[in-house]
Amino acid sequence: MTTSLANRFYEFSNSAIVWHEVENKLKFREIEHLLCDHLKMKDYSNEVKEYFFLFVVSYKLTYQISHFFNKKKGVLWHGLALDYAKFEAANLEEALQMQAELYLQGIKDIPKIRGMKKIAFDWERFYADAKNLFEKQTWIKKEIITQISV
Repeated sequence: MTTSLANRFYEFSNSAIVWHEVENKLKFREIEHLLCDHLKMKDYSNEVKEYFFLFVVSYKLTYQISHFFNKKKGVLWHGLALDYAKFEAANLEEALQMQAELYLQGIKDIPKIRGMKKIAFDWERFYADAKNLFEKQTWIKKEIITQISV
């Protein structure tokens, strides 16, 4: 049986705010599908049902992004920003690596997110599993210093 994407529940969902000049480099859906196909949120937490990550590509790294855990819905909201100039200058491979690194940085930030202090969440395992998937896809090769904001 096939489920349409419109009806599919994503435990790992992503979105983006980006200038149209660089939107062709944004591959957040590929990251989302890879994680949904290979990871299960229940392996990291019984309380968090969905991790929503927002990719922002901005001239101002002080872009205000909300970070919080909605306990009632079980949704963890988080987002980080990439520097527009660096992202624009990157080739497609480097841009994907920057996004993968930003996502991993977001996982490391989970314990600091409002509402997560008392929530059992194995972020270290989630980080290791996501990093392993990204490495298998060769999305992470050499270290690129990714400018981020929290």
